[in-house]
Amino acid sequence: MNAFDAILHFFKGQMPAPGNYGWFHLLSLAVIVATTVFLCIKFRDCSDQIFRRILLIGWILLIVLEVYKQISYVGFHGEPGSYKWEYQWYAFPYQFCSTQHYVLPFIIFCKPGKVRSACMAFMTTFALFAGVAVCLYPNDVFVSQTGINIQTMVHHGAQVVFGIYIAVYNRHRFNMKWYLSSLPVFGVMVAVAMLLNGLIPMWIGNDQTFNMFYVSWRYPSTLPVLNLLYQDVAAPTLPYPVFLLVYLVGFAIAALAVFGIVFGLIKLSLRLMKKKKQPA
Repeated sequence: MNAFDAILHFFKGQMPAPGNYGWFHLLSLAVIVATTVFLCIKFRDCSDQIFRRILLIGWILLIVLEVYKQISYVGFHGEPGSYKWEYQWYAFPYQFCSTQHYVLPFIIFCKPGKVRSACMAFMTTFALFAGVAVCLYPNDVFVSQTGINIQTMVHHGAQVVFGIYIAVYNRHRFNMKWYLSSLPVFGVMVAVAMLLNGLIPMWIGNDQTFNMFYVSWRYPSTLPVLNLLYQDVAAPTLPYPVFLLVYLVGFAIAALAVFGIVFGLIKLSLRLMKKKKQPA
């Protein structure tokens, strides 16, 4: 068995589905924290070119692992010569935690400007919130396939690492205007999810679940708190437009809370650094 075969064998291997705060989860959290601290200390004042390269390397890793995940969710059935492929559409790569795949290229390749700044703001607020939520309470994202478990923790861990690192790198620009610039990006992302939720089921039929961002009107909500508002599609607690409004406002408030925490930590760090530099 060569090295490539050994890597494939490892990723395709099976393991008991990790539990919350078991050894796999804790090890993943340790790696996430260590990576975040390393980037924030070593590269907090690097050039824009190096900053872009760091994000590019991370983005490429995310895409490679996402391709692996998507292949894992494709099955082939039938007799030799007449195979039929089947894709598990619930795994389509446009959930909220997948937004970094589409936002990072704007940060990496765009010239400095409002679009790039808005995308960086989104990564430090909405994407960071989603990453932290899953990393602290992974629950059902863990499965029995080793490679998928690695992919999911790299995937969600990257949201935390990049979210905090981008915030630290832009610490002198981190203000309320920064947060507000993230809202249009969030709006565009949700609009695309709504569009996909409307179009894709018309093509694949009703045999599979397709619920991007978990905001489709076709299915009960599975998100904490929101599942109390939209349990029964036929007779929901709240009409769908009200449910969607609660979803949008709720996420905006959660992102604002994350912004407030990060803003406070950055201000505290800057104050301590300034005090440390002052002569005794």
